[in-house]
Amino acid sequence: MTLNEKAIKTVEKLLKLTQEGKIEWARFTDTRSLTAGTDCIVDAGYKTEYANSYFRIYESRYKSMDDEGRLYWTSDVVIELTDWNGVALWRLPLIPGMWDLLEAVQVKSGAIEDKLDEFLGSE
Repeated sequence: MTLNEKAIKTVEKLLKLTQEGKIEWARFTDTRSLTAGTDCIVDAGYKTEYANSYFRIYESRYKSMDDEGRLYWTSDVVIELTDWNGVALWRLPLIPGMWDLLEAVQVKSGAIEDKLDEFLGSE
């Protein structure tokens, strides 16, 4: 199995475990180390530990340029394998399913559905 195939399987497994509630993600907002020396913007991210493996996921926004030289903002999902201290060991390549995983993490870790149900049920 190639490294890219392993990355795809990793994202699939993280998504499944997250959706099933078998893995919990903690939100973090100190993103200075993620953006130091870059023009990227990261508002917050999520980190988890499962089976002695540590991961973090976040959306990185950055400026890009089109063929006509116009600047615009775009973003990617970043998933990193880290050590126990949060130092990145490897950044997974951009692969299908990363946005789905980020959305699942945001919903599960922030109790989004509960908050929306509470809001919709209020007078």
